[in-house]
Amino acid sequence: MSEAIIRPATVADAPYMTQCHIECLAETYAHIMPPAFAQQRRDRFRAEVDELVVQLVEAEQAEAADRKPVRRHWLAELDGEVVGVAASGPGVAPWELEYFSNPEPPVGFNLDHLYTRARTHGSGLGPRMLATALARPGSDEPLAAWLWIMRENPRAEAFYRRHGFVDDDLDGRLPGALEVDCGPTWFHRPMFRMWRPGADT
Repeated sequence: MSEAIIRPATVADAPYMTQCHIECLAETYAHIMPPAFAQQRRDRFRAEVDELVVQLVEAEQAEAADRKPVRRHWLAELDGEVVGVAASGPGVAPWELEYFSNPEPPVGFNLDHLYTRARTHGSGLGPRMLATALARPGSDEPLAAWLWIMRENPRAEAFYRRHGFVDDDLDGRLPGALEVDCGPTWFHRPMFRMWRPGADT
């Protein structure tokens, strides 16, 4: 297999990224989600493209004005097909602010999502995308970051633990990691918070 190219996303990429994201979700969560989960995402394809376009336009405008965008997006392309997507940025993501009132995360940078197609697993693409999404400008040191991860997702959990992430137990105030119900569109599956320190913590 040739090596995928990772690059910043553009507005023109939005339909292909959305398609990849949907299929990654279907593959990743097939063991814990009913078939309706993937179908609902496919039914929302056009709406999700439109939502992504808004984010990509905001990022382009922010960078043109020398401001930090709310979220940056990357894609991995292999033989002309998008096979991975990632997004990250400072602060709490808009979707979390809309649906939850969680305690402040222990660090200020968030990995919003990172998914790769199942056929690329084991190729090293996931670690490369993680390094890209959490790169510190002008330094080899990665950014300190936090993320949400679904319960009963052992492959992803092992991946993040290998890369230095640990459960966010609110500095020992919880018996386990901070956990929330994902809500009806995610069939009320639980997700929990992890974080990784860095040179900036």
